[in-house]
Amino acid sequence: MGDININVYQGKTRKMRSPFTRFFFSRIFPLIFFAVGLGLSYKGYSTISLAKESLDWPSTTGKIILSEIRHKSSRSGKGNRTSSYHADIKYTYTIGTMLLTGDRVSYGDYGSSDRGHASSIVRRYPVAKKVRVYYMKDQPAEAVLEPGITGSTWIQPVIGLVFAVVGVIMFIRIPGLMNKNNDNIESIT
Repeated sequence: MGDININVYQGKTRKMRSPFTRFFFSRIFPLIFFAVGLGLSYKGYSTISLAKESLDWPSTTGKIILSEIRHKSSRSGKGNRTSSYHADIKYTYTIGTMLLTGDRVSYGDYGSSDRGHASSIVRRYPVAKKVRVYYMKDQPAEAVLEPGITGSTWIQPVIGLVFAVVGVIMFIRIPGLMNKNNDNIESIT
């Protein structure tokens, strides 16, 4: 089920792909790309829908109880360190007799390798600050401090769309390229 080495013109060795390998890379791999793209797009468009709806949500007064920068560091396979910073904001608010806690500043909120982005959010929402909290009427635990769609709200669905389109292109193009490669190998041997 592996590759088969074939000696070809000018002493170069090329590999003829096994049927399983050809099937996997020409059909399964592109479908995985496509499925991941659809999933990301669906989740992203759901977030956009909530962000849009949040403009019409009722609001109440809340209070910031936590405002800090969360730092996450990781090491790549090559040993390089990468860092990301995220504003960790928590607030309380009351709906009727329920005391609720929220942590969403806006839809599409993201962490970044730029500490300045997280710092600007933390500066806007210091501990003990009174804030306006927008909440979903039927699900008051779904809340946000900054309602509406922002530029970052579009990141996930756009990335998902790119993955889906690349998956379709690979599904169409890879089989032809693999067949062309195998035809060239067979004609030289």
